[in-house]
Amino acid sequence: MRIPDSRATLHRAFPFFAYYQADWPEGKKVTLLKDGRNTAKPCHGCLVPKEDLDKISHTIRATPFRTHDSIRGIIRQIEGCKTKASKKKLETEHSLHPYTNSFWALPGCNVYLQIAPDLIHQFFLGLVKT
Repeated sequence: MRIPDSRATLHRAFPFFAYYQADWPEGKKVTLLKDGRNTAKPCHGCLVPKEDLDKISHTIRATPFRTHDSIRGIIRQIEGCKTKASKKKLETEHSLHPYTNSFWALPGCNVYLQIAPDLIHQFFLGLVKT
């Protein structure tokens, strides 16, 4: 990609998306995941079921990550459903809103793994809002 400087000289640049800092609800919105306590797979980075979130025995190899390709495949399955009930079941099973994510167009970007938690905000919410 060529980007001009203040003197209109073109320079070659390689922009990339390093991370997106967000609190938990905003991270859910950015990744188009359903929010709420009753979602089946609440993590925006991986596909671990809700009932297994507290199990420390999970390893990285045992838990599949969310990627653009895996989510696109799930959305294609949702779009291919014949009935509203089967669509709703798949959406609930994967905790997904079936829309195209705008971050998919960025090269080398996996927005599902690049959400960085805003720890100070979450810590403050935990102290004050509880």
